Amino acid sequence: MKCHKNQIHVYGANKLKEEPDVQEILDKFGIICISWVFSKSGNNLIKTILRLI
Repeated sequence: MKCHKNQIHVYGANKLKEEPDVQEILDKFGIICISWVFSKSGNNLIKTILRLI
């Protein structure tokens, strides 16, 4: 499964471009689409994961 093909930022465009390379090189892999990495308010993906584990 690929992320949205109409990426509007550099990170998303590069990620989409590199996904086929990952699939070709590795037998087992996971590709995730993260839309909430950080935030000015202090709530972000990393803090949430750490809080939940």
